[in-house]
Amino acid sequence: MHTPPPDYNKENCWAIRHRESSRDFDIFYVYPTFYGGPAAALMDVYAIPPALAPNIKNNVLKNCGIFDGGGNIYAPFYRQASFASLRLPEAQKQEILKISLADIIAAFDHYLAVSGGRPFVLAGHSQGSRLLRELMKAKFNNAALSARLIAAYLLGAELTKSDLKTCPWLKLAAGADDFGIIITYNTQSSGVKHSPIYERGNSVCVNPLNWGACAADRSLNQGALFFGGDGVPTAEVKNFTGAYIEARSGALIAPDADVEKYSSPLFPRGVYHLFDYEFFYRNLQSNFKERLKAFLNAK
Repeated sequence: MHTPPPDYNKENCWAIRHRESSRDFDIFYVYPTFYGGPAAALMDVYAIPPALAPNIKNNVLKNCGIFDGGGNIYAPFYRQASFASLRLPEAQKQEILKISLADIIAAFDHYLAVSGGRPFVLAGHSQGSRLLRELMKAKFNNAALSARLIAAYLLGAELTKSDLKTCPWLKLAAGADDFGIIITYNTQSSGVKHSPIYERGNSVCVNPLNWGACAADRSLNQGALFFGGDGVPTAEVKNFTGAYIEARSGALIAPDADVEKYSSPLFPRGVYHLFDYEFFYRNLQSNFKERLKAFLNAK
């Protein structure tokens, strides 16, 4: 039996919801997988474990920090698939994620109803980015809606050439100042034979150090920013790593990262999934200012 759906008119169904008209834009953010329940289980929005809610809110604030405090954050709680659910056979997993997606669509529809036509950013990570990708497939074949999109940051989820072909309203970033586009990549070391992030093949990727297809030296890395569990920065490392796109997998390779230090037991060795934002944090932050300026100047 599934948990009850969120009512997004209620404040307690949002991790964070800002409504300050003085800000130039909004951020609709969907957080990654936190729920550790059994396979086929969904997180109950009305009974989030006490230790989990602060971690979710810290993740929202940490990753939305790339927008440097400039936007209103709308981050819904949702009936999230558990870690164990994401390891089920594809057909079962898809049925569970349909419920998660229905919540994100409902939350986004609520946001649209109260937003007053403001420009916005979509941002997420991992399961959150996957759901935003499906949201964009379902709703963004709409010129008026797409015209309000500054950029979509779908980090840590797979976007494929097939997605772009079947949904031509999905556009991959092609430079440092285009807008209405998708920024997506999955970070890992070279030589990773299989990553659970890649499920379909023919993945596309954006290099956040130069916003092109060429390799970028670590000298272009303006700073990796690392955080503690409380969401507070603990270290900043300038020129942390370069980056290049691996032709075989479409992954973003971080050749200068210490594979032992930044691998996680949750993923195969060399998969830097937990650090997709952190490794390139200052580049994402400074580049967003450039994209926002270009977007506002075009209006």
